[in-house]
Amino acid sequence: MAKPRDDQRLDLLQGTLDMLILRTLQWGPQHGHGIGQMIRQQSDDLLKVETGSLYPALHRLVKRGWLKADWGLSKAKQKALDQFRARPPVDPALLATQRQAREMREMSLERERAAKAKEKAAAKAEKASIKAAELAAAEAAVALKAARLKPSTPEEMKAARDARYAARKARK
Repeated sequence: MAKPRDDQRLDLLQGTLDMLILRTLQWGPQHGHGIGQMIRQQSDDLLKVETGSLYPALHRLVKRGWLKADWGLSKAKQKALDQFRARPPVDPALLATQRQAREMREMSLERERAAKAKEKAAAKAEKASIKAAELAAAEAAVALKAARLKPSTPEEMKAARDARYAARKARK
């Protein structure tokens, strides 16, 4: 069983390694091996971080949200870890503002979609009313023409009757 003092020492060591990793990544994204090399160079070869300590620390920092792990494809076309990058500190107020902005943008998009749908429906109704008006005008013209032509022959009488029938049918 570990003593409380040993737990504190372990936390201190992990915290120190975390700080060294974050300090190394302040200059930009880096591969895990490159992070270990930079720590060694910055300490004039006094600190050598082994992979058994480095990679668990990197994954712990990713899990906490302090680092972002970028994944790419290896030469064998398999998913492989490409590099790590430091994430800026997260401000809760900034997150809330971003969430509100996103919600407002979504509401605005919904309003735009509703307005477009309303315009489309109005245009469709207007088109239908124009067609109805054109049909009524055509019926009136046919009726006027039929009234002016007083049929005298049986063929003209049949044509006038057919025109009236067609006009009635078109109204329905």
